[in-house]
Amino acid sequence: QVWISEFWRLTSIGLVAFVTGLVAGHAELFLLLAVFGYLGWHLINLMRLQRWLAEGEDAHPPVSSGAWDVIFTDLARLQARNRKRKRKLTRTLTRFEDAAAALPDAVVVLGMHDEIEWFNNAAQQMLGLHWPQDVGQRISNLLRHPAFIEFLAARDYSRSVELSAPANADVLLAVLVVPYG
Repeated sequence: QVWISEFWRLTSIGLVAFVTGLVAGHAELFLLLAVFGYLGWHLINLMRLQRWLAEGEDAHPPVSSGAWDVIFTDLARLQARNRKRKRKLTRTLTRFEDAAAALPDAVVVLGMHDEIEWFNNAAQQMLGLHWPQDVGQRISNLLRHPAFIEFLAARDYSRSVELSAPANADVLLAVLVVPYG
């Protein structure tokens, strides 16, 4: 519906400019001025859009009319929906981290290339990991036990591997990888 309205707006501007130009004896000039005025209005709205997007999530959408009002409103609605999803995802992640942090077992979340994304307090104590400097490091660079390196490289997670704890050689650890996500 908005595009039909925009079409009629442009048609009306063109007709008024043409008729006024005919009366004034310069129809082409008035049509050209009307087209430049219409394009200028779009340019101003593009500038408003760019400025609004650059200001960030908390900025209010620009006020305009016609198709631009619909575009600004729809984008504002999308931003609000994304903020809501982001808050929900953050709450879910926080709950996951809280639950994993409460476990007595060491939990280390690895990325696609075995880089450390997160670990709990038990992992710090048992594996000798340090927050935050070890985040982003490959686990094999920090846990250099040969059996663990072979286990990780084999990518056969149907079994566990045993090794002595890096932080305390008297403690024997059973390492199990659980793929997810």
